[in-house]
Amino acid sequence: MWKMNRRYFLKNSALYLGALTLAGCDLSENRSLRKKAKNKSPNIVFILADDMGYGDIQAYNPDSKIPTPNLNRLVSQGVQFSDAHSGSAVCTPTRYGLLTGCYCWRTDWSVGRVLEAIEKNDIGENTLVIFSSDNGSYMFRRKEEDLDHLDDPGIQGYHPSNHEANAMWRGTKADIWEAGHRIPFITRWPGQIESGTQCSETICLTDVMATLAEITGLSLPDNAGEDSFSLFPLMKGKDWPDQRAPVIHHSSRGMFSLRDGKWKMVFGSGSGGRQNPVGKPFEEPYFLFDLENDPSETTNVIDKFPKVAEILTDKLNTLMNNGRSR
Repeated sequence: MWKMNRRYFLKNSALYLGALTLAGCDLSENRSLRKKAKNKSPNIVFILADDMGYGDIQAYNPDSKIPTPNLNRLVSQGVQFSDAHSGSAVCTPTRYGLLTGCYCWRTDWSVGRVLEAIEKNDIGENTLVIFSSDNGSYMFRRKEEDLDHLDDPGIQGYHPSNHEANAMWRGTKADIWEAGHRIPFITRWPGQIESGTQCSETICLTDVMATLAEITGLSLPDNAGEDSFSLFPLMKGKDWPDQRAPVIHHSSRGMFSLRDGKWKMVFGSGSGGRQNPVGKPFEEPYFLFDLENDPSETTNVIDKFPKVAEILTDKLNTLMNNGRSR
């Protein structure tokens, strides 16, 4: 018998939540509103599943073991395309193509085009530009005596002498090590942000929501942005009004770590991603790193600083059990 696993749940939770949201929007309760809606542009809903295969949906594959009644109903009510393709075989380039209508492999000069358009339309002083990445690079470090990506594009790694996609940081995309989640984050806003400045405070992409809310004069409700802290003071060269809570990191295989100042503690026995040893979440030995003196995470100092490890463990438990950071 087929059983729901975590992968299936995550894959379809967005569809389920979207259905619940739409279920609350019943225009039939207001005939005048429904009549007005007919005279306007149509509502458009695009639902993009993550990693859903062609054969997962029963309407496409009668032998599928996954019940998909709502998708089957959608097929029965519309057009079913049988030769559809994503713009890429991985997630981020596909989403880029969906949002821009352009193949991702055209994404090397896209930033320049955006900046040129802002300048051409003379809206720079009223435009905040933010550039970042969704995670670290996929590329491993390869031994100099082995072939690398420049020798064979199918090899997922570079010689350090050729290129270090993750700079000094340990690991790769998917890992709990710094390279898995240490990303570029650049902001520009002429007249609001001083040019050429730097900020070394620990931040997270979850902070963007609170940042944009402050800039636009909105207040976040208690049930939104639970782990979001406005970066606007930092962007303007000021300090946090109140010190940001420690940042929680999470790997592709469920490994957690906590970053608090110079300290980073990994609550598991490995990378939790691609680099060996992968380890298991919440399996000892845990790791404690002093990133100020050891940014490449080469030395586990948990036995040397047991009190720090105890404090960080308590902080992680508090943040997870409270359901929020702010």
